[in-house]
Amino acid sequence: MEMALPAVKRRPPPASPAARPGRALVASLLLLGITLFIFPLSLHHPLTDPDEGLHAAIGQEMVERGEYLTPQLLARPFPDKPVFYFWALAGSLRVLGFSEPAVRAPGMVFGLLGAITTGLLAGTILGRRGGWLAGVFYAPDSAGFGEMIGTDAGGIWPGLAAFISIAFSMNLMLACLNMFPLPPLDGSAAITLLMSESTANKYQQMLWRTPMFGMVGMLVAWRMFDVIFYPIFWVVVAVIYPDAAYG
Repeated sequence: MEMALPAVKRRPPPASPAARPGRALVASLLLLGITLFIFPLSLHHPLTDPDEGLHAAIGQEMVERGEYLTPQLLARPFPDKPVFYFWALAGSLRVLGFSEPAVRAPGMVFGLLGAITTGLLAGTILGRRGGWLAGVFYAPDSAGFGEMIGTDAGGIWPGLAAFISIAFSMNLMLACLNMFPLPPLDGSAAITLLMSESTANKYQQMLWRTPMFGMVGMLVAWRMFDVIFYPIFWVVVAVIYPDAAYG
C-alpha cells in the first residue's frame, strides 16, 4: 500500500466566493466534540483496558486508605505516573462513587482540556482566523499526504509546514485505522458494547491469551485501509478548505 497520497492540483476557484461556514456550523462541531468526550461516561461498561483497571485500583487504594501523598498499588509505591492524575481519579471516585464512569471521567476531562487549550494557544499565536490568513500558511496549490498547508515564507516555515502536514495526515491515518472493529485496534472495544459483562470479560481474556487474533486483525485492517482512508482524507480536506477545489 502506498503511504503517500498523490498530489492533486487545485482547480481555479469560482468567480463568486463560496459562503464561509457560519456560526451554526462552528457551534455544531463544538457540540459534537464535547459529546464525543461525554458519551463514553454514560456507558456503564466494564473496564476493558488493562491501564483502566490498574489506575482504578490505585485510586481506590487512595480513597480507602486515606493516603493521598504517594500513589500505591498493593501497598507498594507506584511512581510510574504523575500523582496529580491519581488525585483527580481519587476525587472522582469519592464524588461519583466506585463505578466505571468515575474511573474514566478524569481522563476524559484532561483530554477535553488539552483540546481546548491547544485551540486557544493556536488562536493566540496565529490569530483567530488561523495562520494562513496571517500570511504564513495558506491552502496549497496541490493537496496530498505531506501537503496539507503551503507557505511562501522562508526560514523554518517550509519545514514546519511539511511537519504539520505529515503529523496531521498521520493522526488521521491512525484514527481511521482504529475505526476497524478488529483486535488489537481500539475499535475492537466497540464489539464489547454489544456483550454482557461476563461475555465481554471472556472475549478480552481470549484476545490477550491468543496473540494470533491481533496479527490477523492487523493484516485485515491493513488490506482494507485504502478503502476507508482515502475517501475520509478528501472529505477532511474539503472541510478544511471549503473555498478550494482539488481533483
